[in-house]
Amino acid sequence: MRLTFSFHPTCSRTRHARRRSVGRRGFTLIELLVVVGILLLLAGMTIAAVNFSLNAEKIRAGSRQVQSFLEGARDRAIHAKEPRGVRFLSDTTNPHACTSMVYIAPSEPWKQGTIRLERQDANSDGVADSAIVLIVRGAGTDWDLLSSNGQIVSGVTRIKLPGDQDGVWYTVSFIDADPNQNNPPVAAAPYELSVANQVLILTIPYRDPGTSATNQVVAFQGGGPSTYLLELAPSELPNAERVELPRGIVLDFDDEDDPNSPHSDLPFAWHELPTGEHPLRLDLMFSPRGTVIGPAASKGLIHFVLLRAEDADNELPADAPRWQPTTSYAVDGWTVPTPRNGYYYRATTAGSSGGAPPTWPTATGATVSDGSVTWLCLESGDKLLVSVFTQTGQISSHPVYETTPADPVAPDPYRYAVRGEVAGQ
Repeated sequence: MRLTFSFHPTCSRTRHARRRSVGRRGFTLIELLVVVGILLLLAGMTIAAVNFSLNAEKIRAGSRQVQSFLEGARDRAIHAKEPRGVRFLSDTTNPHACTSMVYIAPSEPWKQGTIRLERQDANSDGVADSAIVLIVRGAGTDWDLLSSNGQIVSGVTRIKLPGDQDGVWYTVSFIDADPNQNNPPVAAAPYELSVANQVLILTIPYRDPGTSATNQVVAFQGGGPSTYLLELAPSELPNAERVELPRGIVLDFDDEDDPNSPHSDLPFAWHELPTGEHPLRLDLMFSPRGTVIGPAASKGLIHFVLLRAEDADNELPADAPRWQPTTSYAVDGWTVPTPRNGYYYRATTAGSSGGAPPTWPTATGATVSDGSVTWLCLESGDKLLVSVFTQTGQISSHPVYETTPADPVAPDPYRYAVRGEVAGQ
C-alpha cells in the first residue's frame, strides 16, 4: 500500500507565525517613561527656542514699524508743505513705556479773551516785589481748561506778546494743583492757575519794563499788550488711527544719564513733560523740508530703544559689573558672572558676597544665595535702536552696542547708530 502525503502551505505559515509571535515582547514601563521624558525635554527646548525667536522677530517688526511711521510723517510734511509729526503715547500702566503712535499736525494758536501784564506780588499787598514784568493775567481765556486737557504744558508752551506781527515769543510756566506739573518757583497762592485765576508766568522778563511806577503791580497804565497767541500742543490728524506696537514690545522712554544704560536718548524738553492724569505724550514734528522742528530739534540725534516690556520694567543695564568675592552689594545692585552666561543678577537682599561664586541659576525668576546676598536671575532680550538725525530728518535702525568678550570695556549703547557701524564688524 502506498501512502500519500499532501503539503498545505497555509498550515506551515501559521506554525511559523506562531513561533515568531512567541519570540516578540513589548516595551517595559521604564523604557516608555524614558522615551516620554526625552520627548518632553526636547519639546521644552524647542518651545524655549521658538519663544526667543518670536520675541526677537517681534522687536525687529516693531523697529520696522516705528521707522516706517516716522518716515511716513516726514513724507506727509514734505507733500503737504506743512509740519507733520508723530505722537508717541505711553502705556496706561507704565508712563515710561510707549506702546502706540499716531500722526499729528500743528494746532491753531489760542487767542481767546484778553490779557494784561503785571509785576509779581507774592504776598498780595498791592506792592510789586520787583520791577521786572513776569505775570500774564487773562480774562475769559480758559487757560485752566487747556491745562487740564494737556494742550499747554508748563515750561514748554510758548506765548506771543502781543499777538500781532510785532509780537515776541516767550516760554511760559504756570502753577497747577497737579504736583506732577513743572510748577515755577514763585508763590503759589496768588498765581495758581484756576477757573477764577487765569495766570501764566513768563520764564524770562517781558522786553518792556512797563509804563507805571516800578512798585505798581499793573505794568502798563492805559495801554500795553492786550492780545496774545498761545501755542497749543499738536492735534491728531483727522481720521488718523493709533497704531499699536507688537504685543509685549515697547519703546523705552526711561531716559537716564547713565552712559552704560540702554535707555532711549531723548530731547531735553521731553524730560520736563509731566504725566498728570493723562498718558505721557511725546511729539516729534517734521518741517516741510523734512527736518525735525520744535523743542526736539536741538537734540541733534535722538535714539529710541525698542525692547520687551518686561525688560523695560526690570531696567536691565547695558553692562553690569563682574561678580567679586567678599564685596558689599546694595538692594537692586547688579552683577554678572565670569564668564558671562547671558543672564543678569539683581540683588534682592543687601549684604556681602561669599568667597567663591555661587552656582548661578539660568532660569528667569530663580534666586540664589551668595554669602548674605540673594540674587534674582533675569534674562535680557534683544534691543534695537531707531535713531533720528534732527538736522536732516534721516531715520535709521541699529542694534544696541553691548560688551563682548573681545570688547569688555563699558560700552556706548548708541555706537552703531553714531558711527554707522554694522554689528559684528
